[in-house]
Amino acid sequence: MKKGLFLFFMVIIAFAGCTKPGVNMLNQSEYQIINDLSWESLDKCKNGSIVFFAPKTWGNAQYPLTAVYAIADFNYPIIWNEGGVVCVFTDVRLKKMKSEETNKGK
Repeated sequence: MKKGLFLFFMVIIAFAGCTKPGVNMLNQSEYQIINDLSWESLDKCKNGSIVFFAPKTWGNAQYPLTAVYAIADFNYPIIWNEGGVVCVFTDVRLKKMKSEETNKGK
């Protein structure tokens, strides 16, 4: 009996570290599709929502990477190719970029 109880608790402890805190909190039904990186498009996105960045023009491999840098939450998987990006949105870097852009104009 003690051996079985010990084994049960060892299995529980082993699997306790397999999930990242907060990952299951992601709302899979909230998403936004954007075609450019304008402030107008980005202002529609919510933190923690899934964003599909699908530029209207292709051919520049750096453009999707620019989107990853600007909007992707690096705590979650990022899917990227030359045709676009799917990621979880964060505005942390956007706020900094907006602030720098505003201060540059002064």
